[in-house]
Amino acid sequence: MVRIFKNEAGKEAVLHSYNMLLGQWNTEIQELDIETPYDCWQCPQSAAAAFSRCRG
Repeated sequence: MVRIFKNEAGKEAVLHSYNMLLGQWNTEIQELDIETPYDCWQCPQSAAAAFSRCRG
């Protein structure tokens, strides 16, 4: 399996930065789990984006 992060400290730094950026969206964020043959991916989705897709 490929290691994405060199160490746990690097992983924590990236995830902290990622969460800070999501917080700047200023909207509710939902995490969607998408299963693939390779892994389960967590994808952020804003409520506004979900609503616009539902409207077509």
